[in-house]
Amino acid sequence: MIGLLITAAESAPVTEIGKRAFLTLIMFVLIGLSFWGMRIGWKNRSRQDIELPSTDIPAGAIKFTEPLLARFAGTTTSGSWLDRITNFDLGTPRGVDLQVFNTGIYLSDQSQFSLWIAKEQITNIATKQGIAGDVVEKDGMLVITWKLGDLLVDSGLRVNRHADHELIVSALKTFPRSTDLKNDGPQDKAETEA
Repeated sequence: MIGLLITAAESAPVTEIGKRAFLTLIMFVLIGLSFWGMRIGWKNRSRQDIELPSTDIPAGAIKFTEPLLARFAGTTTSGSWLDRITNFDLGTPRGVDLQVFNTGIYLSDQSQFSLWIAKEQITNIATKQGIAGDVVEKDGMLVITWKLGDLLVDSGLRVNRHADHELIVSALKTFPRSTDLKNDGPQDKAETEA
């Protein structure tokens, strides 16, 4: 059998270049159309009729913490990690300065993004393992549930340093519905044992 293949005048055609090029072109067109569809969906999603309240720190606010480095993991519809809020760059993860005041929480990336979440808008604050594809160790992510207009949303924050995380958790314990906050400090452990 091998001898017949060696002595054959010409080998059998392996592929037809025209068909192969056509199928490759169709695959590239389908991939391009899927990316185009995702882009259109993202743009339509950002046209939702949502109003962002003031992004400035109100006058007379008393700061509980200095600005601390954190990672803003994004904002989703409360309870639905797959439903990102794209308005006002709320769905885009980024590094921010996080500062807690007596009347709310202020986030800023020192350039285009700033967000003020007033204490009255916050319905729950908890430490969880993650949000929207950003998963960390147990209780390593602060998840703030708040009202964005008529919509209830979850925003995830990951404080860079562990000591700063504990400082933020302590400051946020004064906020409403912050019973789900965990603090690994010795004082908190003593309270749970009592």
